[in-house]
Amino acid sequence: MTRLLPSYRFGRLVRCQAVPARRTPSGIGCCSIVSYLITRAAINMDQVKQDPFSSPTGPTKGGPDPQYAPPAGVPPPPPAYIKDVSMKDTANYNTDAHLLAACRAKGISPYFATQITRLREYSSIRLVLDDSGSMKAMLNVYGQPPRSRWQLLQTMVKEIFDLMTVARGRDPVDVHFLNMLPGGMKADSVDQLQTFFNTSPNGTTPTLEVMRDIMTPEHMIHEEGVLTLLITDGAPNCGHQAFRNFLLDAQRRYPASYITVGLCTDDPATVNEYEQSLDNGVPHLDVMSSYEEESREIRRIQGRRFGFTYADWTVKFLLGSRITEWDSLDERKLSKRELEMIQKFGNAYLGVSGGAGGATGMDKKKKDCVIM
Repeated sequence: MTRLLPSYRFGRLVRCQAVPARRTPSGIGCCSIVSYLITRAAINMDQVKQDPFSSPTGPTKGGPDPQYAPPAGVPPPPPAYIKDVSMKDTANYNTDAHLLAACRAKGISPYFATQITRLREYSSIRLVLDDSGSMKAMLNVYGQPPRSRWQLLQTMVKEIFDLMTVARGRDPVDVHFLNMLPGGMKADSVDQLQTFFNTSPNGTTPTLEVMRDIMTPEHMIHEEGVLTLLITDGAPNCGHQAFRNFLLDAQRRYPASYITVGLCTDDPATVNEYEQSLDNGVPHLDVMSSYEEESREIRRIQGRRFGFTYADWTVKFLLGSRITEWDSLDERKLSKRELEMIQKFGNAYLGVSGGAGGATGMDKKKKDCVIM
């Protein structure tokens, strides 16, 4: 009986040579078994596939393998996110002389002028505009000529662009229309939106769908601060509860996201529904009704002589979700200490000692009584 003896050259099987095999007492060829195992091992070694990431010459000396690439999709560390601001932080009040002069020219009260420079800290500002069919409805505001919700929205957008141009220059804003332009466009002037404003609003209110598309990780996680301004007149298609759940989840995941919802409606039920569903419990979110309604509510708490101009309303609309005290102006009366703090700012930086509204939009007519 013969057995196969494998022959190797440079570690590879070359041939098998037949040689006589010795038998064990039981008649089984031990050498044949050993030879068979050696042969199978050699064949298996020849069939091993090369690692596609390995280099034939090995890693480069002093560095990683030149053929290796780290897996795609690994995000860089998050930036230094902006945080909430308190009016008590007087050291960071606005001291930009040019900006202060512009605030005075626009009729902005010193109380709100203190924080205008905060608009420069956002890395991205997004404007989401409701162009649904219900925006054609007319508003009935006492003492003002009739106008539609769509016209009110346009007035709000113009004021927003004017103020942001003063504070941020011609830095473009991402503008999204719910129906006409859900994908959005960049605009640095309200004139670029005139074509859309000349179109009659039509369609439904897919607010959740548009907000979900712009509040994705790739749009949010690497931004130092994102301000989203939603102007609408009614409930989204998904309903208030689903919209609240989405925003609650998004605001918890993105610590530098700030949202203001502006309502273009005089319907008390709609205003109340938004305030109940969103203004209570969703982080970094503020709901604002029309100027007339906000002014009435703020003066109900702060006093009927508290100065609150339309320009002040616009500043609050832009920064109310971030300035901790502003959201409670219609809930808590300013303390004497807070009034004195703002009076000092107004006197020092705006040269105000009464007349044009005082440091808080009020004049002093009596020694211990701050009135308009």
